[in-house]
Amino acid sequence: MSHKKYRQETNCLNCGAEVTGKFCSNCGQENIEVREKFGHLVFHTFADFFHFDSKFFRTLVPLVTKPGYLTKEHLAGKRMRYLHPLRLFFFVTIVMVIIANAYYHKYEKQIKAEKIKTSTTTNGVSISEEDQKVQQRQAKKIVTGVGKTFDYAAAYLKYISFLLLPFYAFGFRLLYFRHKKFYIDHLVYTLHLQSFVYIVVSLVLLIPLYITPSAREWFMNVILLATVGYVLFSLRYLYRQSWLKTAVKAILAFVYIFLFTTLFLGAVMFINVVSQ
Repeated sequence: MSHKKYRQETNCLNCGAEVTGKFCSNCGQENIEVREKFGHLVFHTFADFFHFDSKFFRTLVPLVTKPGYLTKEHLAGKRMRYLHPLRLFFFVTIVMVIIANAYYHKYEKQIKAEKIKTSTTTNGVSISEEDQKVQQRQAKKIVTGVGKTFDYAAAYLKYISFLLLPFYAFGFRLLYFRHKKFYIDHLVYTLHLQSFVYIVVSLVLLIPLYITPSAREWFMNVILLATVGYVLFSLRYLYRQSWLKTAVKAILAFVYIFLFTTLFLGAVMFINVVSQ
């Protein structure tokens, strides 16, 4: 910081307020010279990066090891030490989307084939030739619709996840409506929960992506178990209810999130199928 060249003038270039120190008390902008030397510019860039980097790791460790801790700290006003929940969510989402897209493109044919097989199975029932033709036409529409849905989900995953967050938070608001918490408090918790889930997803997807394809058979179970455990311990930590009440509400939260997500994706798939 000592290498920075501060302006002699005391007017803030950003908002025009009077500056009494190194920072404007009105908007927070640093009162440094507009034109810096190249060396100073590089130094500040690396300083800002490592400042973010240190904040990120100070946020990442309790996020993973102390379920609910970051949410409680944020709601208590202790925020300078950690990344803002929304900034953390965006950063983790970008990383997860990159990894998920790489995974999807590697296993695209298998993923679509598995879903199509599930959607078109006849359970071994014998059908007439005419019915077979009808089913073939329907299956073709399903194949196209399923393919478009997965392509859409892969391309717009970051937007979809952000769009669904407020609805997930509303579910927790319903579960804890008797507690003196605002909707935004539940949204902060949902941001931390989703960030944790995306970190787990990113790490787990790396296994079938770069180590062994056989991991596709069990990696969803790992994600599910990690998420269940995180929700259970974080809700217990935040609301201090009995383990039984916490477990029941955790189950209800999963049912709500699963149904809402399924309905959303199902609606997208239905639109893609009928539009063929």
